Amino acid sequence: MAITEIGSTVWKGVVGLPRRVLGSRNDRLLKSYQRLVGPIGALEPQLRGDYDERFAKRRDEANIDQLPEEERPAALQRIR
Repeated sequence: MAITEIGSTVWKGVVGLPRRVLGSRNDRLLKSYQRLVGPIGALEPQLRGDYDERFAKRRDEANIDQLPEEERPAALQRIR
């Protein structure tokens, strides 16, 4: 290995040291986002409420299952 190659390797190691110690910007962003996931996930049941039950009731009242297959997606969108 030539001296210039050794110097280049050392320089890359020195330059990359902060990233290894502190993490890349992407790592830091993911870490900050991960802190938000728990509280947001805890709010989901409160926000969702009884939406699923109400939607199932409207779907049953609209007789979606009796519609032709190609009309079902549009009908589901209308009752949401």
